[in-house]
Amino acid sequence: MPMREITLDDGTVCRRMITNVHPDGTEFLPEEFTITGRNEQERRILSLARSIIKNGIEREAREKAAK
Repeated sequence: MPMREITLDDGTVCRRMITNVHPDGTEFLPEEFTITGRNEQERRILSLARSIIKNGIEREAREKAAK
């Protein structure tokens, strides 16, 4: 797996070898993975991602309003 750079919330940059493993044990690159929402598990992933994005936008709006 290739080296990945991850930027944490505090701005710290970490470099790690990230291994992505499918439930059947197959390793894959994130670029080769698509979540389509065709089954319940994928819909839950999309719903969680939507919630994370929405919460982040709301947090940024609160922080901006507090300034």
